[in-house]
Amino acid sequence: MPHSKPALRRQMRAQLRAELPHRDTRSAALCEQIRRLPAWAGARTVGLFAPLPEEPDLLALLEHHDKRFVFPSIQGTTLHWRVATHAEQLLPVEAMGSRVLREPTAGEPVDLGAIELLLVPGLAFTTEGVRLGRGGGYYDRVLASLPRHTLSVGICHAFQVLGSLPTEAHDLPVACVLYA
Repeated sequence: MPHSKPALRRQMRAQLRAELPHRDTRSAALCEQIRRLPAWAGARTVGLFAPLPEEPDLLALLEHHDKRFVFPSIQGTTLHWRVATHAEQLLPVEAMGSRVLREPTAGEPVDLGAIELLLVPGLAFTTEGVRLGRGGGYYDRVLASLPRHTLSVGICHAFQVLGSLPTEAHDLPVACVLYA
């Protein structure tokens, strides 16, 4: 395993591309795991993410109309949260250099403190919740600001769970990790 974050990010991106044929099956299994979480049952507001092509796709959760779903929108160096009820409301936006992300651009803004269950993407995790992100620190800033009542859950494919990850002082863990 590479010891530097940039080398590990390159390795994980290559592995994600190689595993694309299994994405849909793993995504469905992850949605089932999320639905079984006690925090899911009690959450009224759930923070999701619009997946990049190689990330787990949790958009099937939008069928649960008893929940309010919010998605991140990048504004400067901060993630802001907006309501989206359908995948079609997540529009392509150029962010992080040349990377195109899908974000809600018209949904109602929601304060981070209203989110009760936050599903967090990453390139790699440990079972203890240590997370390797894409390098912008966006989710680290979110995790630093989460209220105590919010459960943060890392979401990934099983091969993204590693025994250890390089960390720095600003790297914050998630409360738990789900993988398939």
